[in-house]
Amino acid sequence: MGPVHQGEGTGEALMSEGLKAVDRDGTIAYLESSNPKNISLYERHGFEVIGEIQFGSSPVLRPMLRKAR
Repeated sequence: MGPVHQGEGTGEALMSEGLKAVDRDGTIAYLESSNPKNISLYERHGFEVIGEIQFGSSPVLRPMLRKAR
């Protein structure tokens, strides 16, 4: 998906579908985000930032976890 499709809800719909399997199977979902703008999207889906990783002058990478609901 490129910038042309941003804001259409496609990413949100894909996230919701993927997390149905996490909930059904009782597993944990993990992701890493280097874009601070995406953190609120992931938090709306139940992810929590569990730390920050940065090497030198690289962008800050935020690992996130979500437990099954």
